[in-house]
Amino acid sequence: MLAPRLLVNFWVQNAAGVCQLEVTKRQLVRIISGVEFVRQQMTINKISLASPTTDHKGHRQSQNK
Repeated sequence: MLAPRLLVNFWVQNAAGVCQLEVTKRQLVRIISGVEFVRQQMTINKISLASPTTDHKGHRQSQNK
């Protein structure tokens, strides 16, 4: 007997409006990890933008040596 596929409904809002997606659990995990990755990248970018350029470059150079 095959294990039942778990389907997850969730709502996505984009420029066109709201649409409903039906995805498997595996796809949902991929989507969530993708969102998490983007969120981390945005956080990293904010941190690097927040620090002054000279100070940031100085840190980079001292770390590389």
